[in-house]
Amino acid sequence: MQMGTHRTRLLPGLAASAVLLSGLSASPAIAMADTATKPQQQQTQTQAKKQTKDQEPTPAPSDAGPSPAPAGDATPPAASASLADLIAQAHDTLEHKTDDYTKATLDALRDALGKAEALDPSADEQATGQAQSALDQALQALTAIAWSADGTALAWDGSQYAGNAGPLDHEPAASVTASSNDTALKPVELQASGKPADPVSTDLGVIRYQGARDYTGASGNGNRPLAFSQPYDYQAGSPIEVLNPQGDPVTWQPSGLSVQAAMTASLDKANKPATQAIQVNGESIPITWDGAVDVHDTDTARTYTRTGTASGTLSINGVEQAWSVSLVASRTEGKVASLSVLERTADGAESQHPVDGFNPASLEYSLTLPYGSMTSQFALGYTSAAGDSASVTEGDPVRPGLGGDGSRILGITLDGVTYRVTVRFAPPTPDASNSAARLAGIYVNRDGTTAKGALIDGWNPDVLDYTIRIAADAPSVYVLPEAGDGVSVSAADVTQTAYAVRQAWNVTAANGEHRVYTVTVVRDHAPTAAEGFQPKDPKDTGGTSAAKSDKETDVESHGWIDAKGAYHTANANDYVIEEGGTFAYSSYAGQTIAASVRKIAQMRYEYTLSILAPDGVTFARHTYTVTYLTEATHRVSVTGILVDNKEISGFDPSRHEYDATVETLDHWTVNATFDKTSGMSITIHKEHAQAVITAVSADGLTRETYTVRVHVAAIGAGENGAVQGAELANTGSNVRLPLFAAIGGTIIGLLLLGVGVLRRRRSGKEE
Repeated sequence: MQMGTHRTRLLPGLAASAVLLSGLSASPAIAMADTATKPQQQQTQTQAKKQTKDQEPTPAPSDAGPSPAPAGDATPPAASASLADLIAQAHDTLEHKTDDYTKATLDALRDALGKAEALDPSADEQATGQAQSALDQALQALTAIAWSADGTALAWDGSQYAGNAGPLDHEPAASVTASSNDTALKPVELQASGKPADPVSTDLGVIRYQGARDYTGASGNGNRPLAFSQPYDYQAGSPIEVLNPQGDPVTWQPSGLSVQAAMTASLDKANKPATQAIQVNGESIPITWDGAVDVHDTDTARTYTRTGTASGTLSINGVEQAWSVSLVASRTEGKVASLSVLERTADGAESQHPVDGFNPASLEYSLTLPYGSMTSQFALGYTSAAGDSASVTEGDPVRPGLGGDGSRILGITLDGVTYRVTVRFAPPTPDASNSAARLAGIYVNRDGTTAKGALIDGWNPDVLDYTIRIAADAPSVYVLPEAGDGVSVSAADVTQTAYAVRQAWNVTAANGEHRVYTVTVVRDHAPTAAEGFQPKDPKDTGGTSAAKSDKETDVESHGWIDAKGAYHTANANDYVIEEGGTFAYSSYAGQTIAASVRKIAQMRYEYTLSILAPDGVTFARHTYTVTYLTEATHRVSVTGILVDNKEISGFDPSRHEYDATVETLDHWTVNATFDKTSGMSITIHKEHAQAVITAVSADGLTRETYTVRVHVAAIGAGENGAVQGAELANTGSNVRLPLFAAIGGTIIGLLLLGVGVLRRRRSGKEE
């Protein structure tokens, strides 16, 4: 009752003061009752200030963050409040705001309030001041309840405790724990609402998770809402590199959970894509190509295009990523502008002969060359209407044919069309000079024996050159020149190419007049190694190095790719490419290059690079000439030397000089056997007691020279000294082409391009 009386006595006189000071910030100054004198008030305030400074409340724990503003209507006590005001504020806090402050500070307030209310009304000023100061300090020490979740403070916004965390670089948890700075309150498990955002692709093999996970719960102080938002942004998986057909990494375009890429590829001459699969994550994925071929024509070129797709899925972090590749394969071929005949003589000399009147709509042509070209090797050349910007597509080799007159029928397939050129040889014109050195006749036996045959077709004693054509599987022909009395005949020079041989005879009359008769035998045949050779398409190995300037029109390098795929650079513009290699170059980034090729000779090709600089304006062309090496076309394979149709014993290709015996220096023959399938050739120059054999490889780069010196043998050669035989296997390598002579007086016969074994006839019997 005393305490109640005490409160009744003080409150009426302090009401106005409480209202007046309610808007001021809290202060440790203690105000006495209105009835106190001014000196007393000053003394009391001075004491209160000192006590307050010595008893400032301990701040809230640091892990709870800064103390938030009191929740609800909690307001710290007014400055210089009277004891009555302080008691009123304490009651208001304990009756209405216990959810706003920590239990420990509320308990301290209750204790201070109890002591203040228990103060005897008659207590002196010192006791009253102490109670007032203690209560004021308890009010000032009230600590608002603060919540945090996963290290992030949750601020009270009048309706909930809420906070946003910084982004995570990993997957957020399904729940987080919220704790407060009040040890009397238990931590609260906040549960995530909804589901995480769906991942999206950023690259092949990589997906990205990005969003925010929202968590909710209720606090232990008044069941107030707790809201926590956790942003996240992280990736799963590792990028998977996929190379396009040009060897460059593919750039993937994401779309949702899938990725797409585009590639270009090439078509071969049959419009078959060169790329049939792509490698993805160590697995070969087949490409599905559309069967339709799109064709675009211009006046000078034709472009073929096919489209294809490849697709699949990858599992990343338990999520399936779909990928797909769109491919466009194409090739551009130049239209044929002209044809030419490429000639290579037995001694390796090369020349070109244009075919007049070419029209792509016409498939048959003819060309007449001098008769002396009969033993040369021939191929067809061509040019592109698109110039150096697009090459003509050459098909598989076409087997050459022979006309009845020894003409060559050459074929070539270009852009899918087969053209044929018949190479005829001008007939020799009669020459009546030196008539005393006329032959009586040249006789031909086609059955492979050395019996005298029929007079050669078209015989005219004043026509000095003749041609005989035989089929691929025909036996040899026996050629027998006959002369009258007083006229001598001796075998002279020999020219041999793969399947043609020309034999010359020196004919000398008693008066010294001289003539040279020749017979050329040509056999039908399949293409030689040189005739059947075709290089692969040129390849760009670069495209990644930065150009020296945007006007750069030189390539970074040029050379060839070997059979194992290694790139070799060349310093010259005319060089050889090893077997299995193909012409290649390395462009600069940003350059546009068109490569074209044309055959200029057997095993020799000319490549032209048309280069547009990175600036898209500056243009230049560069030409390179290469000779392709193969084991067959680069070797000289002489397998034997025959003198008077007898092989020289102990022949060794590495030995280049030989001696042999003959029955007469006026009538002896020499020949060589060699591998005709390679395309190599041989010339033999014979002078009296010496012959020089020159062998040239099909590519013209390898030459071997053999010298044969002959001496007269002892007398006793047998009946007429006749030597017979046969030669030339129809197929295979190391075939033989000996020449056979029947020597006796004015008769010398030779068995040309035949098949069989060597025999010597004695007294009408064969041994």
